Amino acid sequence: MLWPIADRTILQAISWLKNNFLIAWQKAFPNVSTDIQEWGGPICQSRLLTGELELAILIEPFDKSGIRYDPLCQDHMFAAMHISHPFAYTKEPLPFEALAHEPIITGSFDNVLRRFFDHCCKLTKIQPPILMSSSYNVDFVNSMSENIGISTLTSAMAFCVTNSDVVIRRLILPIPGTIYLCTSARSGEIKAVRQFVSFCREYFRQNPVPVFEV
Repeated sequence: MLWPIADRTILQAISWLKNNFLIAWQKAFPNVSTDIQEWGGPICQSRLLTGELELAILIEPFDKSGIRYDPLCQDHMFAAMHISHPFAYTKEPLPFEALAHEPIITGSFDNVLRRFFDHCCKLTKIQPPILMSSSYNVDFVNSMSENIGISTLTSAMAFCVTNSDVVIRRLILPIPGTIYLCTSARSGEIKAVRQFVSFCREYFRQNPVPVFEV
């Protein structure tokens, strides 16, 4: 069975997919071979529709026509800023629209966090200035020593922030940050794929992805 992780950011968010989850899956179905690959979301969706893949993990935005999609889990998006930033006076959730004029440090263009961020910008009709696009936002946040901008983070990234001079606020998003397990109409009829989807639903129900709490 061939299926991809849609993006490294999603892979980080559910990093135990590589260990506990896959070990449990292989124990439950020892005769099913699973090949995991990493591509960007658009490539995953394209190959899913052409039958090159049987499963894909995707997050908004993606075209839902021609595929089946099951929600696996949800995550928040966070804003990390130096304690000298005006928004750092509280840890209350911050409306996404508040970022409209803030210099933003976010993911690179092929990064799922960046695509989701851009989608939220489109939905809220804002265009924040992008100060930097990087796949290493956490390293940047952990080295912040002055107010230079706001960095967007996932829960997995927020858990890795060790800089005591940084305040993290959850963003109030226009849509939930839902992660979906997707199959094509063709692959959805394959027994091993149906088993995997059912297994995923139950596993994620019993083992929720850790969500960062501010």
